[in-house]
Amino acid sequence: MPSYITAYAILPEPTKADQVLADFKRWRELSGVSCLEECNVIFNDSGDIEREPELVSSEEDGLNRLFEWPTLGGMGFSLSGHKIFVSFRGETPHHVDVITMSMNSKLYVFHPDIRRSFEETVARLHQIFKSKRTVVDYDLLSPASWLKKEVEKVRSGVFEGRYALDLR
Repeated sequence: MPSYITAYAILPEPTKADQVLADFKRWRELSGVSCLEECNVIFNDSGDIEREPELVSSEEDGLNRLFEWPTLGGMGFSLSGHKIFVSFRGETPHHVDVITMSMNSKLYVFHPDIRRSFEETVARLHQIFKSKRTVVDYDLLSPASWLKKEVEKVRSGVFEGRYALDLR
């Protein structure tokens, strides 16, 4: 069985990180997603610079650190008492092209209430960010290997592939 179920929400255009942060906080509140008491902020690499994960004790601190880093990154949250990981990716510094959300696939497969909650949360993410396309599937390829091309295709109106959930 695959390890993770992941959602990729492709934004209609590169969006400034501060705008994404405001919408993210609204999405989080509407979705009942809460910050883990302590979690690591994982930073995306920036060229040749790798930044070590940082342990934070508050959502505000974690989100501030995350959105101050030019290439962004991600952190852990709780959805219905289960860990999810949300990350932000962008080609332009301090801009977001894609928001991802992952959770353990066994929870998704064997617990219909958790699956429903995850899918509703993904749909709300799609709606609030007015995503061009949001896809959900198991063990999608590493973002670096296909995501940039997928973003370009979707933004030009080309929708290819089949996914467990596909919102447009």
